[in-house]
Amino acid sequence: MKRLKVTLLGLSRLNQHFLRAICQEPSIELAALSDDDRDRARSIADQVETKALDDHRVAIVEAARDGVDALFVDLPVFQAEEYLAIAAERSLPTLVVPPFARDFQKAKHVVDLFDAKDCPLTIARTWGEDAGAGLDADLIQSAGQICLGRGSVCTTNVAGEDWRGDLKKAGGGVLLHGGYEIIDATVQLLGMPSSVFASLGFACPSAQNRPYDSEDVASLLIQFPDGRTASINCARTCPSAEWELVLHGEQAIVSLGLGWAATSEADCEGRDHKTRQELNPMVRAVRSFARGPLIDSGGANSCLGGQLAAMAVIQTAYLSARTGEAEDPRRLIDEQSLVGR
Repeated sequence: MKRLKVTLLGLSRLNQHFLRAICQEPSIELAALSDDDRDRARSIADQVETKALDDHRVAIVEAARDGVDALFVDLPVFQAEEYLAIAAERSLPTLVVPPFARDFQKAKHVVDLFDAKDCPLTIARTWGEDAGAGLDADLIQSAGQICLGRGSVCTTNVAGEDWRGDLKKAGGGVLLHGGYEIIDATVQLLGMPSSVFASLGFACPSAQNRPYDSEDVASLLIQFPDGRTASINCARTCPSAEWELVLHGEQAIVSLGLGWAATSEADCEGRDHKTRQELNPMVRAVRSFARGPLIDSGGANSCLGGQLAAMAVIQTAYLSARTGEAEDPRRLIDEQSLVGR
């Protein structure tokens, strides 16, 4: 089997789950990696025995020139928008860790650039292209019909990522750069919401040594057309990072985290049984891209519907926080064509 040659842009997010998934996938050859931090790029490149670069534009140009098969992109949104446009111009198939844009319109623009070149752009979703597929499929299916979703995110201030507090660069605060994965998984599992009510705030402004203008707490109440609901709470400037989505089903309760999945259900005697799986949340996205038909088929951007749906929910939440009323995210997108539910 021919190995897929890829160049990786960015190293810092998701605790390098993405990089580990790439290095562990036997069908991938990591041709080069690029990071703004030259020392970090060289150190990690030495560990995985590949070429190090500290200029993302140069990395893209060299990838196109040297016949690299694909780009894997894990960059802050203000960089991702710029470099994805260059990748589309060079017709380089791309796997990107979301969010890759600051708002719904910018995300749609990036998608359109790849569509215009008939070039695959694929989302490295935390739970794969379908939250119910892969290693945790049995766990999610064991819940039966999901009635309620409950998500919580706690993030920490990461050295070198001060851009997260800059609304112009980041496009949003903890809701976008913390809550995205949970919102995306919720949309995958429960469908497109009909109503989103949000409240945002600045809980710990003294925790940073400089002014910032993006929210560090967010609470969402989400309702779906069939009456099911979900709540999501996010906070940054926490002492430790946590991520959990709890799905209350008719038969069991399923919990998803970044790196694990678990279920809790009662047996016929009422005793509680728990099952837990440890897993890298990026493995399936990397494997399905490397071994799937996307590279050869072109025009494979239909899987982006969920990404745009998640971005629509987030943007609607920001709107709700401004208006003080529940808002309908379906006003931004065509639910049938993008989510397919």
